[in-house]
Amino acid sequence: MKKLLLLILILVAGNVEGAIVTKSIGATGRDYSTVTLWEADLDNTTPYDAGDTARGEMYNDSNFNEHVTVNGGATIGLADIILTSATGNRHTGTAGTGARFVDTATAVIVGENTSVTFTVEWIEFDKNGQDIGGTTDGLISVAGNGGTKYIRNNLVHDGLETNRSTAGISAVAAVAAT
Repeated sequence: MKKLLLLILILVAGNVEGAIVTKSIGATGRDYSTVTLWEADLDNTTPYDAGDTARGEMYNDSNFNEHVTVNGGATIGLADIILTSATGNRHTGTAGTGARFVDTATAVIVGENTSVTFTVEWIEFDKNGQDIGGTTDGLISVAGNGGTKYIRNNLVHDGLETNRSTAGISAVAAVAAT
């Protein structure tokens, strides 16, 4: 009986999923001041281990104006990458009510060439009437061959596109936007 219990414990311990490691992103007293800095740490083994879910939570204490390419996490074997708004900082369906990118450069979020599942949710993307421009195809652009990308519950608005057919969300190559 003791051998059976030991075997069960070993099997259960061998199948333990990684932790959900949540990091705050915002202007005051947060783990990171920008999404770019958070993304740069996705292959860092200090906060994360193989099998972990890296969860970046944006706060509505500043507008984010940055171009972010999310392509990390695979080197250390993250299971998932989630970029979201912190509870109480999500939009209500109305522009200006939650954590947001107010951008004047190229596309805001690009998820590409990572085998890690990547989710972007509960964030407002406001292009402020500016041309999308640059080398990407939308305010949120997912590209590359690998990993599942989820784009859900976001507000995407006020982006102009003079050189392309997409100004909001685009998916390129073998990636499906859901």
